[in-house]
Amino acid sequence: MKPNTRTKHSRVRTKGEIVMTGTKKIVAGLVFAVVIVGSPILAHATDCISYPLPQGAILSLPQAPNWPDSVVLRAPTGEAFIVYGGAAFSMGMGFVGNYSFGLFVPWQWIPWDKCPRDGTVVKERSRAEVYVFYRGAKLWIKSPVVLFQAGFTWNDVRTIPDGTMRSIRSTNGMVWREMSRPEVYVSYGGMKFWIASPDILRALGFKWDDVIVIRDGLLSAFSATPTEWSPPLRELSSTAVYDLNETPGQKRLVTTLGQYCFPSVVPDGALASLPSGPNTTLICIG
Repeated sequence: MKPNTRTKHSRVRTKGEIVMTGTKKIVAGLVFAVVIVGSPILAHATDCISYPLPQGAILSLPQAPNWPDSVVLRAPTGEAFIVYGGAAFSMGMGFVGNYSFGLFVPWQWIPWDKCPRDGTVVKERSRAEVYVFYRGAKLWIKSPVVLFQAGFTWNDVRTIPDGTMRSIRSTNGMVWREMSRPEVYVSYGGMKFWIASPDILRALGFKWDDVIVIRDGLLSAFSATPTEWSPPLRELSSTAVYDLNETPGQKRLVTTLGQYCFPSVVPDGALASLPSGPNTTLICIG
């Protein structure tokens, strides 16, 4: 089971969070890493909105019904949705005209824009990859061994229509602990970094309420090298800022940091295992 590169991602990670995308710009032979900073999208804190939007869709209400698994909902347009883990996944327009199939409800009652609740395990119909959701982020369950170690069975795996997998954009800045382990980690770029003490947790700007407790074995979803976009990072006791996106598997010292660039902070020594690449300049456009 390997990651689904076709997965749709939400543009909303947490309420009011700013969306960032990365690119490169060549100026007079110099390579710059450019980060474009967008405006926050105002929505519910756990929204998972995929694009393009369903035709005629309206954001669901926070107080919308908590539908049971496997219920089929029909939008006013006739589009059918199946619900798993409190999230609705489109079954398409193929059921238009078959009015005996599904429950017709207003758009505001269809959680098409929500992430599955914590602990929901899903896969797309024609793909082998299996994921579990926590706080809107999907963690890849890399093997049946991990699935069973976490206490799941194949009966817990919900199959959704192809192309409907969605999640928040990344796990950047999320804090984790497995149920039976005391170790706490913060994640950036698809990697996890050990937080050695409560004092360090607080120094990084987190509190104990931020720690997401997940089932045993699920931290294996994280890699030793970056697998997704990461903000610029610096270690707690250092002023050196590194970019992890320009050269896969390497950290690059940022010698010039744009005024709109705001590095995230990781524990001391967290970046030591990554090989160093050439220095770079990071420009963030507000």
